[in-house]
Amino acid sequence: MKFSPVPTEEGSSSSEIIINRDYLCGIGRFKPRWLQRFADPKVYLVIFCIVGVLEGAYFSYFVGVLTTLEKRFAFDSTVSGFILIADSISAAVLSLVVGYFGGKAHKPRMIAIGMMLVSVSCFMSTLPYFIYGPGLHFLSRDILGTKKDELEYCSTEFKEEECGNQAKTPTLPVVIILFLANLLCGFGYTAYYTIGAPYLDDNVRKKNSPMYFSRYNIQFF
Repeated sequence: MKFSPVPTEEGSSSSEIIINRDYLCGIGRFKPRWLQRFADPKVYLVIFCIVGVLEGAYFSYFVGVLTTLEKRFAFDSTVSGFILIADSISAAVLSLVVGYFGGKAHKPRMIAIGMMLVSVSCFMSTLPYFIYGPGLHFLSRDILGTKKDELEYCSTEFKEEECGNQAKTPTLPVVIILFLANLLCGFGYTAYYTIGAPYLDDNVRKKNSPMYFSRYNIQFF
């Protein structure tokens, strides 16, 4: 989706601007007339802010549950720091490239692809739970602190060596999954922060630009 370009100077006439099919709202060839009501900077601003809030919520929740993941999968805070800087690494590598080619490429498409990558990274972050399940040893105490019987006992059919191997926590695969998920998230939100705001500025009048950016910055409070 692209917006119909607006004149940035008061002396410019909007009638001089030619609107082609590239500025219609839709996906690919699917650009029906009823969808064109959403080809508006205000709609873009609302979606842009909602996406920003969801990204902030994901990061805050990820940081909040990291200590639980440390206990569940037996890795220390050093590894946690290594996981957390993954998005910064990918953003630092990709921001210059996106910033340079963003002015020439299809900006809405790049932002959409970036948001899809962020969504994939969120699902990747949940994979350790679905693959390895919850830690049953954390459920061995009830609310009152008394001990319960549901412990991860080894079966009598296993030998002692096999039982020890079975009890090992899959630390390395989980760390790799979480690191790649956070790395992918960094790739995704680079387009959001690098292209998203300039794209909004390019499609509103200069006198309205402060109003749009003030509403955009409300999401950070």
